[in-house]
Amino acid sequence: MTKTYRHFVPRAKENTEFPFSYSLNNIKLEDAETFDTWLENNNHDIEISSLITKTPSNDLAELKREIKREIIKKFNFYKYLDSSSEYYLTSYKGVNPNPKSPEFTILVDRYIMAADGGKKTPKRRVKVRWVLKATDFRSNYTFNLVSSIEQLKSILNGAKDIGFDTETTGLNPELDQIVGASFATDPFTGYYVPIKHDKKFEEFNLGKEALDIIYDALVKADRVFMFNARFDMRVLEYTDKKYDMLKVNVVDTQLTASYADPDSKLLDLKSLEKHFLGFYRIDLKDTLKLYNIESFDFSLLDPRDAVFYAGQDGISTYSLGMETYKFYKEFGMASEIDKLFLPRLMRMENFELNIDEEFLEDELNNHIIPRLKEIDEELHKHIGNVNLNSNKQKEALFTSFGLDTGVKTDSGAMSTKNDAVIEMIERYDEQGKKYPEWLKLLGERATLEKLNGSFFGKLLPQVREANGRIRINYRVGVTATGRLSSGEDRGE
Repeated sequence: MTKTYRHFVPRAKENTEFPFSYSLNNIKLEDAETFDTWLENNNHDIEISSLITKTPSNDLAELKREIKREIIKKFNFYKYLDSSSEYYLTSYKGVNPNPKSPEFTILVDRYIMAADGGKKTPKRRVKVRWVLKATDFRSNYTFNLVSSIEQLKSILNGAKDIGFDTETTGLNPELDQIVGASFATDPFTGYYVPIKHDKKFEEFNLGKEALDIIYDALVKADRVFMFNARFDMRVLEYTDKKYDMLKVNVVDTQLTASYADPDSKLLDLKSLEKHFLGFYRIDLKDTLKLYNIESFDFSLLDPRDAVFYAGQDGISTYSLGMETYKFYKEFGMASEIDKLFLPRLMRMENFELNIDEEFLEDELNNHIIPRLKEIDEELHKHIGNVNLNSNKQKEALFTSFGLDTGVKTDSGAMSTKNDAVIEMIERYDEQGKKYPEWLKLLGERATLEKLNGSFFGKLLPQVREANGRIRINYRVGVTATGRLSSGEDRGE
């Protein structure tokens, strides 16, 4: 039986009202009119083509989700969901239809595998085509582009709980700059404050004064929810030394979510939004891709196009904090220690470490790699042409010798990963059990591979790039296998 991981907290039902709801209707073709002739005479805004193995009725939920993802890419949030706009959807309180609603025409091509009737009637691909119209858009959510210092002061005045996030020119807090800031003080209203977008968007930029006002509000707030807080705290402190984050009561929602289930490995914002809030949306790289921006430089994005993605970061961070803060309280002293530890750990990242590049290169090229080749040759003499990179072949080898690592994969098979092999050998040594000579070689190989893959081989190119000095991205609670870890900074 296949083992599947179940999160301790049940997954939230999909929020179909996010970020808007709408009506979806078939466009009826005229008598004798074909799809081809309709397409010749009419335009469509969105085209969806996909291959499925289920019937359309069983796959309707995924089709609707796919349609919404495509509509989100085309939807003008600044025009329809900014409360200052004359087209603001939620300002209309009437019954159907909503006169301010936009409309989208959608061509859907679905390729369905017809039911299998046996060898004589094999499966065949059948094309199903619809033309749909999405209209009558409504929303409980508002995404506001802050346009003045006075407006910003008014919004933040007296704010007690704030969900906060920064948008930057990249993912290096030391080298990159803050482009804008997003925040929310309730679960339905997201704000985006352009600080320093590209010069062609200069009219929207509120400058450093806006960031000063936001920092003062963060200091005064009872709680400030941030996601992967160490990135935002560090980029703020690099921007200005007076932005002392020890003065802000920061609650990292990545941590509070991890307290809900420490075994969960899904700790990126997109996964947590789905699990706890039922939000499905495109992420930053998809947003930038829409506007042909290949880097993570948010300054190249028009603030009007950025208002949904950035504003939703504020809403999601706020809502995730409110939803998971109870787990922070349940963890008691452990969570308090993490909270005190986080800003200090973040400041440790500012200290560079001097790495001996010559030693790394010598160990890698004169010991680790040559010894791995020697071991592979010796193993070949003992066990033949077993593919040591194949878990299935290694499992068959272990089983034939009566060996068991005692660790199972998610599918229920024996794990033959390096850590599992090393632990098995250590266990057999402690118990005084005999094992084949080749297993000791395999254990040495596993240790050297780990040194190569996780340390020497990974570290050497980074040290070369950084001229011998590196900084460590320290993280708390991101990995299910330990309290502390380090790795590439995603800046979510």
